[in-house]
Amino acid sequence: MLSDFNKYMKKIFAIILLFLTLSSSVLANKIFISSLGYSFEIPKDYVKYTRSYLEKNINRIIAQADEAGFVFTEELLLNQMSRLEELNPDTFVNKNNILDSISFSLMEKTPTFTEEELKKDIDKLKKITAEHNGLGDYEFTTFEIFTISVDGKKGDRMIFDGGLSSYLMCDTWLEFNNENSLRIIFVKNNTDFESFSSFIEEIDNSFNFR
Repeated sequence: MLSDFNKYMKKIFAIILLFLTLSSSVLANKIFISSLGYSFEIPKDYVKYTRSYLEKNINRIIAQADEAGFVFTEELLLNQMSRLEELNPDTFVNKNNILDSISFSLMEKTPTFTEEELKKDIDKLKKITAEHNGLGDYEFTTFEIFTISVDGKKGDRMIFDGGLSSYLMCDTWLEFNNENSLRIIFVKNNTDFESFSSFIEEIDNSFNFR
């Protein structure tokens, strides 16, 4: 199980865009329907993140990132967009704050963890997580991992700080069907665990699988 985790983390997690973070804004009534078989509520003021959107707003994006303490260049953002286009996830960003986002993608079926496996292997999972985020021997101030159920879909979720105590990341895997798993990436800067968890739960509660 750990070898499977190591493989998909190594393949995907290293190219997660750290600036794609999740806002705690109130959910809007607008519904995004995926042709892949699920729907969820898009948070208010969120838009689909595309190359066109990036190119039209790149100076504002760089300024917002700089204000938050992240050093982004035009070249870096365009390279990251190319990686996103290769993965082809459904990614949404807050038009008022590019550092707020949520990203969904279907992955080749990867088994999720059981509660027993998570308890047994938590130290190894911490090490793998740190390595694949370029954090070395970083000691997490927040590291929570547990099993979940979202609209009847079983899975597991990991929430941890990404190198800063207030920079929280969430990696969720759901057993979508017999061939694929649904991966959901949430990240937010300058937040606390309780508010971050509440927002994630609000998104979860809006899910509807066909």
